[in-house]
Amino acid sequence: MSNGTQIAIVTVLSVAVLLFFFYTATQKQSQKTTGTIKIQTQTTSNETPTDFQSTIRQQAISDPFYRTIIDNNLFRPLGWRQPHPRYPYRLLGTLIPTGSKTPRQAIIEVIASKHTLYRSIGDKLDAETTVIDIQPKAVRLEKNGHQRNIILNTAPWIK
Repeated sequence: MSNGTQIAIVTVLSVAVLLFFFYTATQKQSQKTTGTIKIQTQTTSNETPTDFQSTIRQQAISDPFYRTIIDNNLFRPLGWRQPHPRYPYRLLGTLIPTGSKTPRQAIIEVIASKHTLYRSIGDKLDAETTVIDIQPKAVRLEKNGHQRNIILNTAPWIK
């Protein structure tokens, strides 16, 4: 065989090995595994081997090197984008009074049920979501300690 043919064969085999590695590294964890690896270590009195194994697994998932492989999976369709989670509320408008005696209000639509809610600062939208602040064209909500802004989208009205 010529030198060029050998290089082509080695290149094709290298690409096949890399593709196989990326494919196996990005498989979902829910699929059945063919074997298990047991890690035996010396543990302290308050740490069990299963805690150590779950720690190793979490470090592998959160490692930026492996995260790049998972995020840029070669076997996804072209143009695939990770779906953005939809927020269950949409801001329809805000009422900002000029007097200090009238509270600010937000007009919020519950997207799933198409209900319209009128809420002031401190009111609850559901059992876990509270209105923290109301500004012109924006409302800040808090759910389980996480805050999120919903902004008035004027694009649907301008068609």
